[in-house]
Formats: sequence, structure tokens, C-alpha cells
Amino acid sequence: ARGNEAKIGQLNPLTRYGAPSEIAHAGLFLASDDASYVNGQAIAVDGGLSSSHPVVRRR
Repeated sequence: ARGNEAKIGQLNPLTRYGAPSEIAHAGLFLASDDASYVNGQAIAVDGGLSSSHPVVRRR
């Protein structure tokens, strides 16, 4: 596990782990009436990781 947090910062554009509440909010949205017209979608709650190239910051 040593060094994993720094690796997340290199890969994820938001440079941090997602909070459990952020994942829960996406699920609550899908379960709510606000998402009544949403169907057949894969919603990535990953801080932009799946829509970007790895970000490597210079030291």
C-alpha cells in the first residue's frame, strides 16, 4: 500500500480519492425522480479518470 496515494495523484485529474459520499450522491440521483428520463447509461464517478490521459505533474 506504500506510495499508492501519490500514484492516484498522477493518474486522476482531481488528484485525490473519491469520497464515499460522492459515490452515494450518484446512486441517490439515479434512484430519484430526477433521473426518470435516464436509462441505459454507464455513469463513471471517477473524478475524470476515464475521460482523460494520465496527468503527470513535474516535480
